[in-house]
Amino acid sequence: GKVDRFNGLNESGTSLFVVRDDYGRVHTNITQLKREIRESALLCDDGPVASVDIKSSQGAFLCHIVDAVLGGNPATLGRNRSSFITVDNVVAEMCRNAKLHSEFADFRGKLEHRELYEFFAKEMSEDCDLDMEVDRDSAKKAFLVTLFSGPILPENADPRTVACRRVWGEHYPMLLSLLDRMKSRNYKALAYELQRMESAFVFDVVVPAIKAEIGCPYCTVHDEIIVPAQYGGEVKAIIDRELGLFGIPTTTVEEQAILEPDDTMVGAE
Repeated sequence: GKVDRFNGLNESGTSLFVVRDDYGRVHTNITQLKREIRESALLCDDGPVASVDIKSSQGAFLCHIVDAVLGGNPATLGRNRSSFITVDNVVAEMCRNAKLHSEFADFRGKLEHRELYEFFAKEMSEDCDLDMEVDRDSAKKAFLVTLFSGPILPENADPRTVACRRVWGEHYPMLLSLLDRMKSRNYKALAYELQRMESAFVFDVVVPAIKAEIGCPYCTVHDEIIVPAQYGGEVKAIIDRELGLFGIPTTTVEEQAILEPDDTMVGAE
């Protein structure tokens, strides 16, 4: 049904929609499709597409925020005076602590070497109270839940989330305290800020570069850009370049769709 509505370009009001939320994210028919459908059935001009995805984007953009706060200049990519996060005298005092800078350097290093979620998975698996093997995907989910939750988890919180916060507390206690303080006005503050930053990077930096340098068709799925397959490498190079220029410690991965001969379910203009 959803694919039929997508292809029904003459069905006014049901075929295509574009909605931008309060935090800058753009929602369309394509963002609503399951990844499996996008990867196996999405076409552009009857040809296959490539997706270029920013790896560990939430952790990477978190580094961009913390970098700016530690540097005493919280105005950074996608930020303005109406920032969701709290930057007050308490935060300023915490930022003078050398241990916080050391913790953040270690955190950033793990992210740069693509081993942050693997590190959390290992530490959570060795948590005596959890007594459970944790894979990377589960660790990533628990990491994000911890990042976007308040300082006190609910009693019914997933044990993996509880264990993840213990890992934070053991290895990055000062950084965790800083993040909790930055969320003191609203525990959702970091989630809102990261979504707005991601959107600013995609629509104010990446999309204009694609238009100016390549001029190819594209669509966005939050931190992922989908283009005709022949442009995937060029788009990857642009995004990697801009991530580096902004000091955001990650890169992208390009995935080419592999279509069967009869995979013509969805068309994108």
